[in-house]
Amino acid sequence: SSGSVIPKFKEQIAKGGPVTVTHPDIIRYFMTIPEAARLVLQAAAIGQSGQVLVLDMGEPVKIVDMARQLIRLAGHSEEEIGIEYSGLRPGEKLYEELLAAIRVERTTRAEEVAAQLARDYASTPYLDQARLAMAKMQLEHSRPELAVKYLEEVVRDTGSAEIADIARLRLARVLAQEEKYDEALKVLTIPKDSAFEPHFREVRGDVYYAMQRFDEARAEYEAALRSDQSAAGDPGFLQAKLAELPGSTPPAAAAGPAA
Repeated sequence: SSGSVIPKFKEQIAKGGPVTVTHPDIIRYFMTIPEAARLVLQAAAIGQSGQVLVLDMGEPVKIVDMARQLIRLAGHSEEEIGIEYSGLRPGEKLYEELLAAIRVERTTRAEEVAAQLARDYASTPYLDQARLAMAKMQLEHSRPELAVKYLEEVVRDTGSAEIADIARLRLARVLAQEEKYDEALKVLTIPKDSAFEPHFREVRGDVYYAMQRFDEARAEYEAALRSDQSAAGDPGFLQAKLAELPGSTPPAAAAGPAA
């Protein structure tokens, strides 16, 4: 496209109207410049020689609906700023055809990027970090099932016990958020001599709490507190979790007037 109707509509609204639309049923695809730039960069990252990648433009937008929305956002009504239909120009279509006689294999961008990262870093020490980053990105995009996939790959393939423990802790939290509590507890089997034992116990306590198995949650929190304090983090945080458990008595150190 050589331009967008949005600046034109804004200019017409600022002048008091009317807003001109060619046809009441005309639709177009819209994409912001940052969205387009990100998709082009992703295409450069995942593209192979000879491939043609097609941007996922989302759903088309009815132009008259956009005009009405811009009028409302400007603080006006359609009675104040009218909409006029000017008619289709020669050769103009009511809808845009993104593809013609092209077979498209639909694959999510996240999956393609992940596959490319795996190829790029397969023979480097950074594959684990790439997968952990992909898992985080999937969570940010509300795709927990893909986050689970990448974290499970780290646990399975990494040669580092420390990285495996980090991935298992993150994996257990994702599973618990999806209410897959039994699976989370299986992941949280505490490795022998792990420096992350207090963290495993804390997350186990969180899972038991979510399951309303409060006695087991209390036992895990207390075990985490008994562990090396430098590894357990802020003991006050664990004590606060203990105090929230039904039937718990606040620790003596916490007694006294509220601040």
